[in-house]
Amino acid sequence: MAPIRQSNQERGLAREKCREKLSQHIAEKLGIVIKPAEVRLRPRTGDPYAWSILPQKRKTLAEIFAKNLSEHSISAYRTICEEVGRSFEAVGKAMSSCSTIDHITTVSQPVSFGTVISQLQEENARLSTELSNWIGKAEEESTQRQLAANEVHRLLCHQKECESEVRRRMDAATCLYQSCLKKSVAQLDQILPTLADLKGDIIGTLAESSPE
Repeated sequence: MAPIRQSNQERGLAREKCREKLSQHIAEKLGIVIKPAEVRLRPRTGDPYAWSILPQKRKTLAEIFAKNLSEHSISAYRTICEEVGRSFEAVGKAMSSCSTIDHITTVSQPVSFGTVISQLQEENARLSTELSNWIGKAEEESTQRQLAANEVHRLLCHQKECESEVRRRMDAATCLYQSCLKKSVAQLDQILPTLADLKGDIIGTLAESSPE
């Protein structure tokens, strides 16, 4: 009988932990203080709260919410503790009669899972659009920078070509000048002796023609 008694104790502790978790969630979410012992998965008509389950989790959690807390196993208590605030949440409920489905769906909620999801989806779409715009701008700026870089490279290459051409022409002009100068010197070397002889002849002629 000891294993059975221990199992019951473990189940009781898990149930109390689960109640405390749900009570804390209701207080944080709605600002309503519900004693752990009074927390229900199937709220009564006069209870100021209900449970809202995400649509994709409704089939999975429906069996849990179809029973009272006291009827569950340890694994179910663990699931409830893990999923509260994630797959389901407490929402405010109007003081009116509720059908069975009202216990696990939204009756009156200032901010529900659906609203939060819708807001997140809208925000995600806005961020995606903004991100796409920034990516487009970045790509455009990158293209412009690449075009500018290509133009700078082209101008630098052209400048180098011009500098090379200037040096080539200056070298050619220097060579031409030196060549012309050498030719002029050589021609002078040839002309100067002739001029000297001509000068001598002229002086001699003038001396002979002078009266004594």
